[in-house]
Amino acid sequence: MRPRSLPLALVLVLAACGQDPSPTSPREARFQVNPGPGDRQFRLVAITAANASHEINASLLAPYTFFVENATPPVQGVFLPNSPGSVEDVQLVFGGETVPRVVSDPSQNSPGCPPDPPGALCVNSGDVPVPVPAKPEIRFDVSSVPLSLFTANVGSLNQDHLISTTQTPATIYLEGPEESASGVFTKFDVNSTLTVTLLIDGVARSTDTSPAGDGNDVIVRFQFD
Repeated sequence: MRPRSLPLALVLVLAACGQDPSPTSPREARFQVNPGPGDRQFRLVAITAANASHEINASLLAPYTFFVENATPPVQGVFLPNSPGSVEDVQLVFGGETVPRVVSDPSQNSPGCPPDPPGALCVNSGDVPVPVPAKPEIRFDVSSVPLSLFTANVGSLNQDHLISTTQTPATIYLEGPEESASGVFTKFDVNSTLTVTLLIDGVARSTDTSPAGDGNDVIVRFQFD
């Protein structure tokens, strides 16, 4: 059976709760890549915000969800399907939005999106960011066998973020952390195996697994020098 992603509208949290409504305040960006009828392969060309710039130089499989926590607007994501049928669409929800911005064809790309690479799907929050990436890059990679739902809490000394119900696989970026980075991940299906790796500037620093039959949370953390 072909893996299918949850409709984004069903799993959105009302992210406006507890957030500053200022148009320049940091918030959560959520990009969901939904599978098409083809091979489901795609590449993350770039996810950018005013304080972030990320790429993954590897082939990924949809469905796949990317989070950018504490992202300063505007935000933009560029995704390159392996073939025209690999990806159904890319959806972006930013901050308190409850209706996703959806791009299913390059002709629908958001205004200001780059023309290259050809065939890429690009969606932004209404403007094009000029990124000044914060260092270090904090990235949580979440996977499971079989695909399953999870929730998470990620943060550092100066911030704390609740990740709403999401299907694996997923990648979570945390912008502007201080002193440390950590995450607690809870799986919904006790019969699945959930694995989380915390990468600092692309280097794996902490990995934890909750095997099938184990109901314990997955916990990863790293203290900066």
